[in-house]
Amino acid sequence: MKPRNSLCILGAGPAALLSQAFLREKGCNPVVVADSVLGNLKPMRYEGIRVGMVPIFPFKESELFQRIAWEPPVAADRVSVTFAPGSEDLPDAISPGSHAEFIANNFSDSRRRLILAKKHVGTGVFTRGFPELRRKVVANYPQVKRERTLVGFAEGVSFYLRYIERGGFTVSVRERVLEVDVANRRVVTNSREIRYERLISTLPISDLVRVAGIQTGIDFVGEGAQIAVAMVREPLEPNRIIYDCDAQSPIYRAFVPRGGFVVAQVARGHWEVDPGIVARRIEQLFGLAATPLILRRFTINNCYPLAVSDYALKDELVHHLESSGITLFGRGAQWEYVDLDELEWGRIDSLQ
Repeated sequence: MKPRNSLCILGAGPAALLSQAFLREKGCNPVVVADSVLGNLKPMRYEGIRVGMVPIFPFKESELFQRIAWEPPVAADRVSVTFAPGSEDLPDAISPGSHAEFIANNFSDSRRRLILAKKHVGTGVFTRGFPELRRKVVANYPQVKRERTLVGFAEGVSFYLRYIERGGFTVSVRERVLEVDVANRRVVTNSREIRYERLISTLPISDLVRVAGIQTGIDFVGEGAQIAVAMVREPLEPNRIIYDCDAQSPIYRAFVPRGGFVVAQVARGHWEVDPGIVARRIEQLFGLAATPLILRRFTINNCYPLAVSDYALKDELVHHLESSGITLFGRGAQWEYVDLDELEWGRIDSLQ
């Protein structure tokens, strides 16, 4: 029989990599199973230059940032956020109990918020109440603004990735999870079998129950994101984010990870639009002299948890998995719309 490992981590995103880093710092060396090297943190390389493709930033004031910061951020690292005005034409009717009704009843700038919500996760905001999205709005975008500083990219990549690489905490094995045998605490991949005492899963919970063969009857409602990476011919100031409040445009938000590049999140409902239209909107947003070149366009599935069809059944499922040696950790694993600095990292520390 194969020896049993004390800890195994499923996933290669930031939650998995930071968990690995914190555990290794305390002398524990978990086995990591991942189907990609760096998950959503993996940058694109263009002519030897690294370009982070997903805008992910820590808050300077958060406990997580204080934990991983080996040096204070410089002024250039601070993220600048602006909102681009435009057409406010919204033909969508607001249904009772929907997320749109919540926004309309609670915010003075509801028109702009409704436009951005529709671009973010689609027309469902007008017909459905998304508890996870509402929780995110309440926690992060209160009417009384809190002073918080977003720490941006340096040399084209996220501060999280710089911390992970600095400590050598990377995933070297690419493999696909075929089965999670919950009863026998065993993970089977396309290349090996791993026996564990405790499993930290950062996989979306819907993926975990599928490979574990668990029938739940639960619908985990989520939405994805489409990203377009563009090269521009002008030296833009890094760490600028523009939220596009034009209801008709194909862009939800656009970010400058480093001079010469723009990463745009394409608005939901515009994923099939011609790349040239996206490029021209980037040109307008940043006041460019020439239309940028779209280098890459890709989709991330289910990165925004929105709702669960039955929260009581979800609680039962989580209890069953936890009592079977599985810790669910991360946005998709917990199916909660939270950022990295909102996770309870003490749960990982307690597993050493």
